[in-house]
Amino acid sequence: MATHDDDFLSLFSGSDSIIHFDNAERSAPEIATLGGIGAAHLRSSGVEKGARVAVWMANSEQYLVALAACAAGGFVAVSVNTRYSAAEAADLITRCGAVLTLVDESTPATPPGPTMAAAELLIGDKDQSAATDTSTGTADDHFVVFTTSGTTSKPKMVVHKQRSIAVHARDMATGTGITADDVVLVAMPLCGVFGLCTLTSALAAGSTVVMPTGFNVARTAELIERHQVTITHGSDDMFHRLLEHGADLRSMRWAGYGRFNTSLDGIVERADAIGGCLTGLYGMSEVQALFSVRDPAGSPAERTKAGGTITAATVSARVVDGELQLKGPSLFAGYLAEGGNSVDDNLTADNYDDGWFRTGDLAEQDPSNPREFTYLTR
Repeated sequence: MATHDDDFLSLFSGSDSIIHFDNAERSAPEIATLGGIGAAHLRSSGVEKGARVAVWMANSEQYLVALAACAAGGFVAVSVNTRYSAAEAADLITRCGAVLTLVDESTPATPPGPTMAAAELLIGDKDQSAATDTSTGTADDHFVVFTTSGTTSKPKMVVHKQRSIAVHARDMATGTGITADDVVLVAMPLCGVFGLCTLTSALAAGSTVVMPTGFNVARTAELIERHQVTITHGSDDMFHRLLEHGADLRSMRWAGYGRFNTSLDGIVERADAIGGCLTGLYGMSEVQALFSVRDPAGSPAERTKAGGTITAATVSARVVDGELQLKGPSLFAGYLAEGGNSVDDNLTADNYDDGWFRTGDLAEQDPSNPREFTYLTR
């Protein structure tokens, strides 16, 4: 049975986090309240429960309110990658059947179909008498859609329920030791699981959150030092640029990095040399980010490897004929069918083997510890 604690909005309403944006700060419960007001505004604009609402913009307060509004109203937020071209974005918005696209000043092009400025969702900040949504979304509602890389075909549309996002957030906070004393920088875009999981794990722990709009290396370095950031996650290229800039990473207890650029060898050792601590991890859209993490206390050679120990106690992994297969509550609800009205059951089933999700990734499992694996290649 669904519980309130398993819905996305409760990550905000039940959190002690303060979120620092570029020019403002909000408590997490304030975002939840604004989300309820935003949901009512979307509903009054004709958006019905279960409808897809595309979100194409950079990280911001408006983005968080958009997510909270979709959760409150039972709408499905379709994450449009900020690096998509106008044609790629238009293709996704059409394929998912979005009835509306939320945009802001950072949106690079005009999307197809109806649009709404995300700032309109903040109407409740000016009018405290504004109505809130009364048909609250539930933990079992489809909530957010991410896209796969789509290197050999059109990107698959990966849909998660509110429950999988909320449960994984708590598992990440517990499994990686994030606490209310931490200051977490959200540097990666929220349109992907890397950015969203960095945020939700911090909310679950009640950590202070620092979330700039976009990534600027000098600005990010300044924020890390000013706020004494203790945890962040990002790509190897992001950390390479911070190290090249001379960023002071000594305040960081640890930082999870995705090894996407194999030419950047030695990045863990380079961070160690200035007092930072980078460690490998594993994730993908279908299972979310921080699915597994390397021990920050491990050797540089170990922390360089992707994979690590599974974060959640209720999650399992196995390797069959070299392929990594996973099972647990952080997994997606299925691949969205063309048009977006339902899950494509056949496509989803093709990627499962007797309840185990077939990642398509090559991995090696630790023979002495089935909860630890090394990712090899995708």
